[in-house]
Order: sequence, then C-alpha cells, then structure tokens
Amino acid sequence: MDASERRCLICGSVLYGRSDKRYCSSTCRRDASRTRKRWIRIGDYEFLGSEWSQSDSVEAVLIPRLEREYGPNHRVVEQARRRARELREAALEELRRQLESFDGHED
Repeated sequence: MDASERRCLICGSVLYGRSDKRYCSSTCRRDASRTRKRWIRIGDYEFLGSEWSQSDSVEAVLIPRLEREYGPNHRVVEQARRRARELREAALEELRRQLESFDGHED
C-alpha cells in the first residue's frame, strides 16, 4: 500500500477525492453513525448504546472487509461469522434477563 493511500474507516476501500474524506460512500458514513455510542431514550428509560449491537457491527463491517481480503469461504471469515453469531446470542440472552427483571422475575 502506498503511504499516501487513504482507506475508508468502515470497509477499508481506497478513498478518492477530498483530502479530508473518511468514508468511501454514504452507506459507510451511515454505518459509522449507527455504530457510534450515544444516549438513547425510550419512554422513561435512558441508556447508552448504539443503533447496532456489537454483533451487527461485526456482520456489517468486519465480515465484508474480511471477505474482500480473504474470500467468502476462508477460515478467518468463518470464525468471524461464528463470533458474530455468539455475540448476537449473548445480546439476546442479556435482553431476556433485563426484560425479566422489569417484570420482577429475577433468576
């Protein structure tokens, strides 16, 4: 890679155009926004989070980058998919626990 070659912060594609450009497309810019943490209010509840869970970020950002670099069937890509599935399952389990605690049915 050339020292002056700039890459998209989300997908790793080469950037062309403006010198202050950080993302290659509006899709990558939107995805970056969705992965940022911020305060989210739902009704009377407020929590720190992002639109995407960690597993979504892995699936939407990391896996496509790995597929471009290694190919869709490489073991590294398969490991990333497995880890994303584990993260998604863990997030759902945590959500289940939190919902049970709202109902007063703690384990």
